[in-house]
Amino acid sequence: PVLDVPPVQVTVDGDAADWGDKGLRMVSLPGPKGKLRPADNLDVSCRIGWTRQGVAVLVDVADNVVHEDPNPEQLWYGDSTEIFFTPEAGTGNYVQTAISPGVDGTHAEVRHRFYDQRKNKEVALSADFAGRRTENGWRVEMVWPWRNLGIKPADGRQFGMQLFVNDDDGKGRNNWFRARWH
Repeated sequence: PVLDVPPVQVTVDGDAADWGDKGLRMVSLPGPKGKLRPADNLDVSCRIGWTRQGVAVLVDVADNVVHEDPNPEQLWYGDSTEIFFTPEAGTGNYVQTAISPGVDGTHAEVRHRFYDQRKNKEVALSADFAGRRTENGWRVEMVWPWRNLGIKPADGRQFGMQLFVNDDDGKGRNNWFRARWH
């Protein structure tokens, strides 16, 4: 579906205060076939907005066990967010970004990895990220620059985005769960 994403002015620092009540909100993202985990084990909400610089995303995760994967090549196996951006849906021209919040006591900083499937790779990928431990889990905030996709922001300009939040309580892949929005 096409959704109206409102403009926001935010600082990428992991603090939600500058979002106020702004941004397109999604609450309690489900997993496959609408499945949900108990709210204390995984409850995801997010907000999306646009700035002159790019797409702003704030992801709040309630999670009673925070466990990040130590391998930077497979951040999605641990507690993490994956965000996919494309300048046009259905083209196979996209970038996947895996983001680990850096809050599990083992990793002190947010970590990310780009998986670049763009047709034109002249622009080096970049983005601003912040991760923060919260009272009930963790938060990731980012701004994804428009230049990464070679598009100019304008009212009515469409782009594609998918968001996954992965939950790993440290009990192996059979207990791993993915909430999603697309």
